[in-house]
Amino acid sequence: MKNEEKRKDLMMEIERLKMIKFYEEQEKMKKDELKKGHEQIIVQIKERDNQRLRQREEQELEGYVMVKEIKKIQEEESEDVMVVYIKSEKKRKPEKNTGRNLYGKSESFVSERKESNDGEG
Repeated sequence: MKNEEKRKDLMMEIERLKMIKFYEEQEKMKKDELKKGHEQIIVQIKERDNQRLRQREEQELEGYVMVKEIKKIQEEESEDVMVVYIKSEKKRKPEKNTGRNLYGKSESFVSERKESNDGEG
């Protein structure tokens, strides 16, 4: 009878150990799944951060390009205005006997400056 009880005790202990091992494996699988899920979330966060960074860089680049284009257009417009102004000045007939040149200085002042510069040289 003692052998029978020992055998039953041994079988029960084996079953108990099997159950413990089963639950430990289940817990390990849950932890592994949680860890994988956590790592996947971290990867997704990093990818989104990188995507946002690239979008910001593209927007900055577009902004720089746009500013450059605006400056170029402004320069072209400024050049066009100067060309139109110069052409209009050339078409304009100088008024006679005004005694002033294009810059508004009297011709006598200009000739005086020329004479004083010639005398110094």
